[in-house]
Amino acid sequence: MALANLKRLDRLLCNLGLCTRGNVWKFVRTNDLKVRGEKLKKIKDLEQKIDPQHITLNGEPIPYVQDLHIMLNKPVGYVCTRVREQKDQKILYDLLPAPFFRRNPPLVSAGRLDKWASGLLIMSQSGEIVHRLTTPHKRTGVFGKVYLVKVQKPLTGREPKIFGSGEITHFSCFFQNLYIYAILFYIDYKGELMLRSDTKPCHPAKFEIIDPLEQLVKITLYEGRYHQVRRMLAAVGNHVHSIQRVATGPLELGDLPVGHWRELTQQEVHNVLNLSLI
Repeated sequence: MALANLKRLDRLLCNLGLCTRGNVWKFVRTNDLKVRGEKLKKIKDLEQKIDPQHITLNGEPIPYVQDLHIMLNKPVGYVCTRVREQKDQKILYDLLPAPFFRRNPPLVSAGRLDKWASGLLIMSQSGEIVHRLTTPHKRTGVFGKVYLVKVQKPLTGREPKIFGSGEITHFSCFFQNLYIYAILFYIDYKGELMLRSDTKPCHPAKFEIIDPLEQLVKITLYEGRYHQVRRMLAAVGNHVHSIQRVATGPLELGDLPVGHWRELTQQEVHNVLNLSLI
């Protein structure tokens, strides 16, 4: 048996979020926890180093022993935070098993979605995975974040060129939406789209019109700024009706139901860990 597989029992139970350090013995005594088929007899037994495969809880192997890497389909109305600022505030962890919130290292989201956006969120206990999914990269398409967006106003057809070039070439929209522009962006001397309070113009983004009648578009961003999809659309005279993230780099939401989660496959974890940071 590899020594790396051995875990001190009390620390293992706490790190999995099943109990706290102060009530670990109470947890063991009030649950059917066994090691190699035998119940623990004294507190000192908690100090033994055990292969997690030899532990059962209520007759079943302990689930999710390894570090967690999950995909969540976030519903509208949930906030990406660990701290509940109001009693009735809905947070991501309300959608997950309670022990996931108490795991050590903590399970955190790689990036965020605002309260009124939905779709794909990756959560991981691995700092390396979070880093690779949140670090800005060159526009290779690998780290593009893809959003399905329903807009409020009819499309002009100019949006793909404007988003793709990063430049505003039609100024009529500016005069029709002067207030929006004053709040959200300005045009620098090169004619590049600049979001207000930012010091650099937006990177070129991909804008695809999916259904002009339904005013449904697909936007791929290669950077992450505060409320960027909403602000860029406002900058071209439109507004968001709904936003759903459907992909982050090589990870796709697929048919995962809203409000549900699943573990990343080994192949998906491998794909993320092997992405270039150049």
